[in-house]
Amino acid sequence: MSTLADLMNPETRNILEKYKRLSTLALEMGIEKDKTTDLVYISDKLKKTDYKHKEEILNLIEKLSKIKISYIFL
Repeated sequence: MSTLADLMNPETRNILEKYKRLSTLALEMGIEKDKTTDLVYISDKLKKTDYKHKEEILNLIEKLSKIKISYIFL
């Protein structure tokens, strides 16, 4: 029996893992659950705080933003 993860290609699985990590860190930072994958909102919140995982979050936002842009131009 296959799981959904087994049916996804590695690139899709990697993107989802990045969003999951971002969501987890955003929740720890105190961001509302419905905003934990909003790249612009999280980025704006980070400007006003000194969160211990700030660099990791910024790195995830950068990577996910590039992915979103590349899919727009497909």
